[in-house]
Amino acid sequence: MTMSRLPIAALAAFAASYAWGDGIADLNVYGNEIRATVELANGVEADVTVAFEQASGLDVSSIGLSADLIDPLDPALLSRLPGTLVSVPAAFPLLLTIEPPNEGTLSFLGVATVSLHTHNLGYSVGSPFRLFVADDGGSFEDITDRASSGSYRVRGSQGEFCEFMIVADLRQIGAVIDSKFDRVENILNSNQSLVNNSLHSQLANTLAGARTAYDAGDEVSAIRELDAFSAMVRQNAGGAIPNLWRARDDIINLDGQLRAAASSLRYSLSLLANDLP
Repeated sequence: MTMSRLPIAALAAFAASYAWGDGIADLNVYGNEIRATVELANGVEADVTVAFEQASGLDVSSIGLSADLIDPLDPALLSRLPGTLVSVPAAFPLLLTIEPPNEGTLSFLGVATVSLHTHNLGYSVGSPFRLFVADDGGSFEDITDRASSGSYRVRGSQGEFCEFMIVADLRQIGAVIDSKFDRVENILNSNQSLVNNSLHSQLANTLAGARTAYDAGDEVSAIRELDAFSAMVRQNAGGAIPNLWRARDDIINLDGQLRAAASSLRYSLSLLANDLP
């Protein structure tokens, strides 16, 4: 039997489809950074950047990047959002998944930063668009730590990966800040066994100081305390605080999780300090 032969260009496209997931039109590695282009039906497009403080084994096949269109009115999806004031914009119904294969080579230290840039959404001061993340099938949470124009750019950081989505968040800023304080506290306290008692107490007290200042209406002091918290985490990363994530996902990157959650909280505190929603 004679086998038909695919043209070289077709073979390259076929191989590329297995190097990265659905919806990814182009993907390249530049040192500790992945840059990709998302192209989906109905003109939904985005540029995606995943930047690492320090990565090992990073290549186009180890990142596990894919993108899909979603139904903004899907009840199962809506049930994963924090209430009816958070919704998926009809102009950008995109779910980005970063799921490195367990047998892959990827590992990284500290924080991974995910940035999305799309012309499907517009930016203005006070824009409600935010970057949310969820574990596979879990509840979505706000991880935004920067948003800007061009047409819309948003960034958030994580100590781990899974599903990412831009949403419109119309909740009051106070409710958002409270939930972010709760998140940082939960990460710290649920992983108390990974940190010695003395350091855990210092971190908990500094974080409590930030919340006390916020409750008193002093966002500037709250940010100062939160910066001290993040600096303490980073200073102890890799020693007293675990800071490694690897593809097997069998250890906790506590450094990355704490600093990422604190960074998003800082962003929201800065919005409040500048009278922005």
